[in-house]
Amino acid sequence: MERSRLQTKLAGLDLEIAQRQSLLKLRDTYFPAVSNWKNLTLDEQRLVLHVFLERIEITPLPAKAIRVLIKWRDGSSDRVDIPRKGTTYTQWLASESNRLIELLERGASQLEIAAEFPKRTWSMIRNKILSFKGRFPQTIAPKPIKDRETYNNYMKRLERIMLSGGPQRNDVRDKWQPREVELLNRMLDEGATQLELVKAFLRRNWDGVRRKITVERGKEFKVAGTGEVERYESYSQYCIRKEQEIKQADANGSSERMNLNPRSYRWQQDELEMLHRLLENRADQLELLKALPTRNWDGIRRKINTEYGKDFNVHLTPGILRYETFAEYCQRQGWEAETVGEQSLANMSSEDCSDRVRHGATW
Repeated sequence: MERSRLQTKLAGLDLEIAQRQSLLKLRDTYFPAVSNWKNLTLDEQRLVLHVFLERIEITPLPAKAIRVLIKWRDGSSDRVDIPRKGTTYTQWLASESNRLIELLERGASQLEIAAEFPKRTWSMIRNKILSFKGRFPQTIAPKPIKDRETYNNYMKRLERIMLSGGPQRNDVRDKWQPREVELLNRMLDEGATQLELVKAFLRRNWDGVRRKITVERGKEFKVAGTGEVERYESYSQYCIRKEQEIKQADANGSSERMNLNPRSYRWQQDELEMLHRLLENRADQLELLKALPTRNWDGIRRKINTEYGKDFNVHLTPGILRYETFAEYCQRQGWEAETVGEQSLANMSSEDCSDRVRHGATW
């Protein structure tokens, strides 16, 4: 009996040695195996798995989902839950539903929610939100991702748009929320000026506010102080422009700061040198905006197209809009943070904004 046991053990060891020798041969031929996985035959794939796997356990979950537990020979394990899939749908797991509820309760943006479920279209996610039966608002703004678009598809579309010169103006608008419309009408009734209106709607430029006023009050409605803020200028862009005008007046020794001429948008030599230096160092979108604070991304992208051509690629920072400067981007992030109660984000400076993005913080 002892001889039989030893022979069985030796046979097992011989089999393991043969497997390891085959794996070494496989490594020499298809190294690394993981990166070349699709080119391996079924028997070669099975061999790799048998060498590293101890066993696979499958447990049924509610609604015909399954849980797969993979145990490796080194003692570690991996677990994945696989939902039931139909021809037109993929069922939501309980863990996914709970995660979605957590995001909605803390007021996460559409981009944050979609990034959590990158393989689901926004229509699928929205239908799941509606299934909570009025527990959460039915609309989320801003809404850059289209209904039939996944987060991964959106990022690819965004890259294509930027490479082709940037989105159209209607691509960066977002739907007015009822509370915004109510505030707008109240301010118009009180005779608010143009500057007060753009200050009240930090993430919108004057063109967007004026269009909404036309819808609500008609083309003939007059707003006091019109002309102080330029057409495609938001409040933060207005503040930057005025600050630059004051600095320029100081440099010129002018004392008449209230009657300054608008700053010329022609690119200056120092700006061009800065742009070339940043692009040579492979600066990303956020670094370019920060280094050129008086310019929005549309202006910078157009200049890049002129200097380097439309095919020149710049690494994009998710969330930056086409007609947005660095300061406006940071202020908008602070406004969105304030709406969900994150006062620490709402009060952050432009420097803090840049640092948060650098360290991968989500907005």
